[in-house]
Order: sequence, then structure tokens, then C-alpha cells
Amino acid sequence: MYDFFSAWREVAHVSEITGLSVGVLVALAALAWFVPLARRLAIEIAVVIVIAYVSGISCYHLASSDKQAQWAAADAAAAKIASAHDAAIGAAIEAKYMPQIASLQKQADQYQQQVASYERTIVGQKSAAASGNCVLGAGALRLRH
Repeated sequence: MYDFFSAWREVAHVSEITGLSVGVLVALAALAWFVPLARRLAIEIAVVIVIAYVSGISCYHLASSDKQAQWAAADAAAAKIASAHDAAIGAAIEAKYMPQIASLQKQADQYQQQVASYERTIVGQKSAAASGNCVLGAGALRLRH
């Protein structure tokens, strides 16, 4: 059933393009069937129409495949250009911002070292406080709790 509808859509599409109606072929077939004197002429016209129709369909498919190939080539070229553009933008961003990022990373490392130093100092003070030798006195321990 699907093949019939697919074929009918193709016939309808080509008839829209060429202006050739299936009704013309049906009329010629009826003419050939009912009027014996016009049979030869109707058959010749039908053969010419079918040949034109088949050549039109083959030309249409050939042109369509050429168009699809050109679109695929254009898409590939656009993808290549886009990837080169993206790479250039990435390089420009890296050149512009990497020194700033490196500077901020260096600053973050310094801050991390300061934090580690503060933690060592606090741990040292806690151990001193635990032993009862707090530098700030007993009041600092009272405020902490």
C-alpha cells in the first residue's frame, strides 16, 4: 500500500513540475479504446508523452542528486571554515587571557600558602592552648567556647 502512495506522490510531484496531467494519459487511453480510427494517433501521442515523462523524471532526479552533492560539499566547506574560525578565536582568547589567568593562579597559590600558614599557626596555638600556654590568656579560651 505504501509503494502505491509513494508512487502516486512522485507522479503528482512530477506532474506539478511538468504540467503533464495523468488525466491526459487517461483520456488518450479512453480515446484509443473507444475510437478505433484515432487509436494509432492516441498511442503515438501517449508514447511521446511517456518518453518525455520518463526523461523528465530522470533529469529531475539527476539534477536533484547534483544539487544534493553541491549542498553536501558546501556544508563540508562551511564546517571547515567554521572550525578554522573557532580555532582562531580560541587562540586569540588564549593569547589575550592566559597571562591574566596565570597571574590570578599565582595569586591564588600565594593565598593558599597564606591559608596553610595560618592553619599551621592556629594548630600550633590550639596545641599551646591545650597545654594551657595560650598567648592571649585564659579570656581567649573563654570567648572561644
